[in-house]
Amino acid sequence: MLLAAALCLPLAAQFLTLLSPAGRLWGVNALQYLPDWFPLVYVIVPFVLYAAFRGLEQPRLRLTLLILLSAAALLPLLIWPVQTYFYGDGGLLIPQIHRFSAGLEYDQDLLLNMKSSPLAGALLLLAMHTAPAAGELFSFLMPEDALYPFRWVSFLCLGIVVGYIGLVFRGNRRLTLFLAVAGTAGALLYAGYVEFYTPVFAALTIYLLAAERALTGKGSIWPVLAAYLVTVAAHFMSIALLPSLLLLLACRSEAIRNRLRMLRHPDLRHGLLLGIVVIAGWSIVYVLAGFHDSPSRIVMPLVPQSTEAGTQAYTLFGAPHLLDMLNLFALLAPAAAITLIGVWILHLRRKAFGDHIDAFHAANVLLFGGFSFFANATLGLARDWDLLAPLGIILLLAALSFLHRHYGERSALILALISLTLTLPWLHLHRDEDATADRFSDIMELDTERIYGDYALSGFDALRKYHHRRGDVTAEIGLTRRMIVILDYPQHYREFIGMAQLRQRSDPEFTREHHGWVLERLTGHARRLRAQDVEGDYSLSLPVIDSLAQAIGFLAVGNETLDDVRPGLATLAELTREGRPFPAIDGLLEYHRGAWAVSADYFQRAVEEGFHTAEVYLFFGNALALSGRYSESLSRFEQGVRRFPDSGMLRFTLGKYYVRAGIQQERAVELLRWCIEHNDPPQHSDDARMLLNTLIQR
Repeated sequence: MLLAAALCLPLAAQFLTLLSPAGRLWGVNALQYLPDWFPLVYVIVPFVLYAAFRGLEQPRLRLTLLILLSAAALLPLLIWPVQTYFYGDGGLLIPQIHRFSAGLEYDQDLLLNMKSSPLAGALLLLAMHTAPAAGELFSFLMPEDALYPFRWVSFLCLGIVVGYIGLVFRGNRRLTLFLAVAGTAGALLYAGYVEFYTPVFAALTIYLLAAERALTGKGSIWPVLAAYLVTVAAHFMSIALLPSLLLLLACRSEAIRNRLRMLRHPDLRHGLLLGIVVIAGWSIVYVLAGFHDSPSRIVMPLVPQSTEAGTQAYTLFGAPHLLDMLNLFALLAPAAAITLIGVWILHLRRKAFGDHIDAFHAANVLLFGGFSFFANATLGLARDWDLLAPLGIILLLAALSFLHRHYGERSALILALISLTLTLPWLHLHRDEDATADRFSDIMELDTERIYGDYALSGFDALRKYHHRRGDVTAEIGLTRRMIVILDYPQHYREFIGMAQLRQRSDPEFTREHHGWVLERLTGHARRLRAQDVEGDYSLSLPVIDSLAQAIGFLAVGNETLDDVRPGLATLAELTREGRPFPAIDGLLEYHRGAWAVSADYFQRAVEEGFHTAEVYLFFGNALALSGRYSESLSRFEQGVRRFPDSGMLRFTLGKYYVRAGIQQERAVELLRWCIEHNDPPQHSDDARMLLNTLIQR
């Protein structure tokens, strides 16, 4: 009955999310993002497995069926690595691996991550260096993208865990543990997941299994100590389990047991008591040390905190955090959590308190569960579930151990199958990039008003890069607008202005509306700064606002929409430059009238004021050339290329002028070849080839 509840309750919760797609149900809502056929097949699977299991009378046939199921569950982890990195630090780590692969300088300290996970970082660096060498010997091992170190580390960790289980355990117990490896959401870490948490997840699994063997007298204490040290080196958060190790050592020591009465016959109650005592002690330290009223990025505060990065209203006893804790249990190991609650209550009521193994597992559940509750996991567990993924394997192994010793291996085997079944939607979701991106987008919207802006920024930036790679400019514009609302960084304003400009030809009203939105927002900021009698704050300043407004006006001249934005520009000019006109805008107006010399003077003034864009240097150089100041023109173009090396139009124009002047031929070849290789500007690609051929034939 209890195992039926462990299956039916999470299944019902998953399907209820299809009827009520509330955002704060992220622990059980994977079905919302999967194909329509998946829920139908998914609900049938448990009944088919149960019927097949009951219908096979011969134990060997049952074992064969379960072995096939185990292989079917584990092989996808090896065959189809996860393709997305929206839940980890991929946005920071992958570019460094890219730079290493291209022979450029990279941030080794960032990859090593000595602040929290040195062993995991060392494995990542080792894989990064050895995988290309292996690929030179065996071409099928050659890395295809910058995700390869994570895949190698994942396969290594999975191989170690599976190898340990295969060598140490026998019979149904071995099969149960094989199923358990893929039976929590943490199994995704073995699928090439981009983060530091796979080694700690694997080492913790071995620590728990080795400790249980030591407590039963089947194994030595040294593997337990070694596994724990590796676990801590893999990630420092494993220190939270130190009391459980001390409990194990005390249970193994006859001298300590004789001196401590409570350890002579340790049982479930003592394990729960140990966990409660440690959590209570930490709560006292939490208050006395001031963590409860601190903007710490490690520990959750009791009250909202504000820093330059924004406001954190996501607090320890706030409803979002409490609901997210329920989501965390529902995501990581729902069947195990329900089973543990049921069997523990049942045994405590019957006063059948178990033994020291139950005490050890109970302590681990409470210790890491308490750590998970206090941990400031990226200020919202919905995005940083991976940090706390070890809680899933702690819950599952505790439940399997209890069932195995008190109810028989058959019950444990069924629970492992149930847990694997409930994990399938989560694993399947991460094979689909679009589904993962949609889910991540919804999750990001949950807490952006409650968490520090830079954390929200990193999430939206990862999602924006994904959409950019897919070519969805409209989605990228929307995400960049969201980033502006959160942080008001000048970089995002510039990117937003440029991306909105890309829609000018196809939808001029769209561009006009978005540029107008920027001007309105900048005006509000400028008025606030003037009222406070300051030049700027942590994000924007009056000179930056002035520059952004001038950029929009400059584009409006080219779009022939200057009259639409002129009132907004005039208001901002009063706030940022005491009503003086914007020189770059006047310069472009004079350029279009054919007054080249006057135009060049305006552009000179704009540059001296600090207004630098690739377009200004392009028109400035052309204006100088058209007014007969050729030497100054070439000098301005060179300055523009140095300042904006990715501007194909500047490179092409400068190369064209060098060809026409018959000078700097080597420099002209370099400039034109870059344009051809990058197909930038695309409308002048043929012209660049023709000019390059002219140089080569000379």
